[in-house]
Amino acid sequence: MGANTKGQIKGDTELNIYGGTLGSTSKTIEIYGAGYGASTSVVGKTSINLMDGVIYGNIYGGGNSGTVTTSSNIDIQGGSLNGNLYGAGNKVGVATSNIAVKRTPIINGNIYGGSNASGTTTTSNVNIEGTVANNVYAGGKGSGTTVTTANLNINTGADIKGNAFSGAEEGAVSASNIKLNGGKANSVFGGSDKASISGAVNIESSTGSFAKNIYGGCNSSGSIGSLSMNLAGKADNVFMGGNATPTDTIDITGEAKIDVTTNDSNNIGNIYGGSNSTGSVTSPAINISGYVTNVYGGGKGSSTTTNTPNVTIKSGGHVTGSVYGGGEEGITHGTTVTLDDGSIVNDAFAGGNKVGVDGTVAIIASTGSKANNIYAGSNNSGTMDKPTVTIKGEEENVYGGGYGADTITNDSVVNVETGSEITGSVFGGGNLGQVKNPMVNLNGGTVNNAFAGGNAVGVTVTGNVALNVKDGVTATNIYGGSNSSGNVDNPSLSVKGGNITNIYGGGFGGASNDGNNGTITSNPNITIENGTIDSVYGGGERGVTTGNNTISVTGGTLTNIYGGGNNAQAENTVINLNNTTGSITNVYGGCNNTGTVQSSKIYIDGTITTVFGGGKGEQTLVKESYAKTEASAKVTDIYGGSENGIVTNATLVVHGPVEGSIYGGGLGETSVMKGDTWVYVSNDVNGNIYGGGNKGKVVGNTHVGLASGTIGTESDDATGNVFGGSNQAKVEGNTLLHIGSYVVKA
Repeated sequence: MGANTKGQIKGDTELNIYGGTLGSTSKTIEIYGAGYGASTSVVGKTSINLMDGVIYGNIYGGGNSGTVTTSSNIDIQGGSLNGNLYGAGNKVGVATSNIAVKRTPIINGNIYGGSNASGTTTTSNVNIEGTVANNVYAGGKGSGTTVTTANLNINTGADIKGNAFSGAEEGAVSASNIKLNGGKANSVFGGSDKASISGAVNIESSTGSFAKNIYGGCNSSGSIGSLSMNLAGKADNVFMGGNATPTDTIDITGEAKIDVTTNDSNNIGNIYGGSNSTGSVTSPAINISGYVTNVYGGGKGSSTTTNTPNVTIKSGGHVTGSVYGGGEEGITHGTTVTLDDGSIVNDAFAGGNKVGVDGTVAIIASTGSKANNIYAGSNNSGTMDKPTVTIKGEEENVYGGGYGADTITNDSVVNVETGSEITGSVFGGGNLGQVKNPMVNLNGGTVNNAFAGGNAVGVTVTGNVALNVKDGVTATNIYGGSNSSGNVDNPSLSVKGGNITNIYGGGFGGASNDGNNGTITSNPNITIENGTIDSVYGGGERGVTTGNNTISVTGGTLTNIYGGGNNAQAENTVINLNNTTGSITNVYGGCNNTGTVQSSKIYIDGTITTVFGGGKGEQTLVKESYAKTEASAKVTDIYGGSENGIVTNATLVVHGPVEGSIYGGGLGETSVMKGDTWVYVSNDVNGNIYGGGNKGKVVGNTHVGLASGTIGTESDDATGNVFGGSNQAKVEGNTLLHIGSYVVKA
């Protein structure tokens, strides 16, 4: 609409197309808002309005080479365009280009806010409210084009079937802005297709908008200077990086940040801090205050790299799937996941979905956060080293390892802090994965179950396995082993305070008829310095323990101590009692309800009410029991046998005073001693001494050796007796009594 080779139009130009057919498939035309030659110009603005009709060819808001001083304006409201639409010219830019696509025109080409082959446009504004079959670019097409500031608005009614770029196809762009204001698009790019954006990229989406994919970076090549995303609209996938840029490309050279405020009906499917198939991103910050299915700190493809992502689920953030510190399959170096007060998460992983994370790795669940499961490891596969999990909120389960059987986690640390509430269980190990050297620190809060080991079938926990409990903790059950199955070697349980119902050196689960071997824990070691505890078991609840179960107590208030398990087998048990503070009511060398112990040893240098060398229940068995008290120890009653179960042979060495009586056998009628008893005494006994039991019979022989001490009290005539037999039961073998200093102190 301008001049041909030279000339100037001092006003405006305007072209209105209301119908007809311009050009053909065999002979296309070019429509320009300004002149053809480089010496032509339009001082005012250009306007092209397509209301109806069919055009075969391209439309340019500017000229071929002629300039436009103010602005070019293209308004498409109908008709059919079988070509490309350029806001600027072919070989020249404009100061400001404005493109508006409304209603239901048919556009079978691409839309560019800039020029075609070359030229600089200061500002491009592309507003889409209709259907576009192909791609939309806020920038130009060719590598010789430049747009200083490119703006793309995808408004209500827009339907871009192709891709939407706030950058260019191959041209340069200094800064870009893209807004999804209720419209929809296939894939949206903050960057360009094959070129870089040197400055800032801003992406916004509002409620009611939709994009299948949103990329902060470029498509096939190029980088952007910085990225800011503010998303309230729906999307299937969001990538802070690009799509398929070269593997050595840094997709974002500066700051990268995303803020998500979607509601439930505008949920975003997947958010990645990294790129899609290739490319790298450094230090992306992901802030979720809305609804998202999955969040990844890293990228999707295995050829992506993401450095030190920071993922924060803020108040109001709902992640219905999983939060990953790492990528789906992409490489991630270092990561931090924070669950803020008011956040709700299904699962959170320090690692990725099918890959681990190296470097410094941490998950922090703040006070007021809620999560179903938190893992220090990865989901399906991947190796993690030295991840740290800190819990201050309300979580169901917390794992020091990963979920899947192919995950490996080394040197994980789980810290449960004051104010936290674990409604399910905390594990040093993983769900199904392998874990080495895990540590669980219960520093405060309320915990239902805590396992030094892992959860399910196939779990192996090795190395230095530690679970530490400090004062201020309230816990129901603490286990040195695993939950349903799996092996744990040499777990160490250290208790320095807290209110605890049960402590088990072994695991929860036992063998079942479906082929599950249950939990097997070897050489558990329990050390108690303080705390209020109902029952301590050297063995498992139902899980088998092998080697030595060791319990050492120096303080605290304890009701029951069992060297064996609750309903579980054990090999050898060792109990060391040096409690100078607090109190211990009952001590059993064997198990509680059922279970066999090969050998039990109890060493006492503290204050105990009742001691049994055997177990408690009728179905317990201890083959060899041994109990010894030091001169400074104080015991009320001591039995070499069990409360109600069976012991084969028992030995008691009593160097400390006894306020009640000493029995070589057991307490109840079912507490049978199948073999022999040996009782050695070298201190005062206020009650009586029996080589046999109270009501339990002795099948073998009894031996009583009294080296020194006063037996009985003057005020009680029922005391002061030494019996080779039992109190109310028979001894089927022989009784032997030695009195005098010649008895060797054992």
